[in-house]
Amino acid sequence: MICTPVADLADIQRAYPLIAEGCLRVAAREGKPFFAPALYADIMAGRWVLFVVRDKGEQVGTFVCREQLDTRTGMGVMFVLLAYTLPGVAPEALAAGFAACQDYARQCKCTTVQFASKRAGWARRARQLGYVPAQQLYELEVQP
Repeated sequence: MICTPVADLADIQRAYPLIAEGCLRVAAREGKPFFAPALYADIMAGRWVLFVVRDKGEQVGTFVCREQLDTRTGMGVMFVLLAYTLPGVAPEALAAGFAACQDYARQCKCTTVQFASKRAGWARRARQLGYVPAQQLYELEVQP
């Protein structure tokens, strides 16, 4: 599995079906709207950064994140808005996506990577990935 940032407009366009599927599945599971066209517009405008996970060249996952200010600490954090892999894809895809977000956080001099989910099942998976609860967010310390 490899996860890389996608900045080329044509590549972002090719990733749209995966972004849309991820938004639909997250919205259904969390019971709140997650509007793919708005997220896509924000990615195209550079407000969010898109990462795509590939397995043997096929797109199998998408991660969307950006640097934000943690109002608790005043430090930069990398916030992951969308973390999605296709159903049935190996768990390494999820790990590759979060690792890419952590690498990007290092580049941006962020102190943590955070994401939020109201699904209880994420608590177990987040701990497996090294995250700890923090105000209903999950964060992982970014090592220098």
